[in-house]
Amino acid sequence: ARTIGLEVSPALRKLLSAQRLKTGGKGSVFGLTRDEADAAMKRLKAQYGAPDAAGWQMLRRTTATYLCNAPGIYGAASPFMESRQLGHSVIVAEKHYAGLLRGIPIEAKTLEAAMQIEVEAAQLIESIVAPARHLAAV
Repeated sequence: ARTIGLEVSPALRKLLSAQRLKTGGKGSVFGLTRDEADAAMKRLKAQYGAPDAAGWQMLRRTTATYLCNAPGIYGAASPFMESRQLGHSVIVAEKHYAGLLRGIPIEAKTLEAAMQIEVEAAQLIESIVAPARHLAAV
């Protein structure tokens, strides 16, 4: 077991907090069973053209790649810190992730900034928070 820090992704921390509020802190954060989550992944592929290889492991590899290559997140310790965060060796990080992405701005200090999805992440969070805010006002 290990503790996964969310410092590298403030949007994920906000998303999880918003989802927890939405579910009242009961059950799955996303309100889905494993089977429902798998069905949602299949829908992404069928209806929205996600690649056949899309899946939870691909999401993990994408995160690892950005963490290992974004100079502003961990600096010179990127392969070490990425491997520590994801639970594998530095050798794995260097062999499979280091050097795969170029051109990530050094000022990108979060995964959202490195992936250039800050606007989309904020919109997603707002789509969850706004209805809850509306219900609280009623």
